[in-house]
Amino acid sequence: MVYGDYLLKAGQTDKATEELGIAIDLEPENPTINYNLGLLYLKQKNYEQAKTYAKKAYDLGFPLPGLKNQLKQAGKWDE
Repeated sequence: MVYGDYLLKAGQTDKATEELGIAIDLEPENPTINYNLGLLYLKQKNYEQAKTYAKKAYDLGFPLPGLKNQLKQAGKWDE
C-alpha cells in the first residue's frame, strides 16, 4: 500500500493502479487504500470510480476531506 501511494505521488499512475489493485484485493475494507484509489481515479479523470472509492473510504471512517473537496470542485460529489 505504501509503495502504491508513493507511485501515485510520483505520477506513475499505471504502476500505482497495479499496486493499489493488489492492496485492495488483500484489504478491501482499508479506508486508506480506498482513499488512495479514489485519488488515483480522480487524477485519471475517472470520476465515477473516484467517487465510488471515496464514498467507501469515508464510510469506513477516513478522516481527511481532501478527496471529497476535489470531487466537489469537479462537480462530481453529491451528498
